[in-house]
Amino acid sequence: MERSTNKEQILADIRIGKEEVLQDIYNANRDAFLTWSRKRFSCSEDDILDAYQDAMIVFYNNVKNKKITNLESTIKTYIFAIGKNLLLKSYANNQKTTLSDNIDDAIVRKVDYTVGHKIELTHRQQVLSGILNQMGDVCANIIKLFYYRNFSIEAIKHELGYKHVDVVKSQKLRCMKKLKTMAKAQKDSLF
Repeated sequence: MERSTNKEQILADIRIGKEEVLQDIYNANRDAFLTWSRKRFSCSEDDILDAYQDAMIVFYNNVKNKKITNLESTIKTYIFAIGKNLLLKSYANNQKTTLSDNIDDAIVRKVDYTVGHKIELTHRQQVLSGILNQMGDVCANIIKLFYYRNFSIEAIKHELGYKHVDVVKSQKLRCMKKLKTMAKAQKDSLF
């Protein structure tokens, strides 16, 4: 997994932009984290994967911003601890508010985003289109490219200038959660 010989060197390599070191850490710990999380948390596979990707982003940002320069634990333990805290936080939030799962991919795909299109949208599609317009460019673009224009995650990565497909996947998951939350707030209009 780790091309460098010690944790301090690995952190230094990440800090100077050696992406292969970060990718090695990601790949070496992903399956172990997923397996570990499945046994300990009652979360969906997407939530677990999202927590792992977010943990990797936090780890990367902490290294780049020099919040961590020396670890007492292993890198794996550090990432697992971040992921565990994210899953616990997500669980606590979900206990307070259950997101509506009635907004699914099929509904998102039915919304027509082209300007000047002559087909009238259903009320539900109009509300969903309005929500997308409120979400901001990043989320709206990712959702439109993926669901309406049928772009692959790899194609979205290139289209929007992301460096890694994992970032696109994680962002798409966050955007869909945001969409579901916003749709739940407008539940009376949608359903």
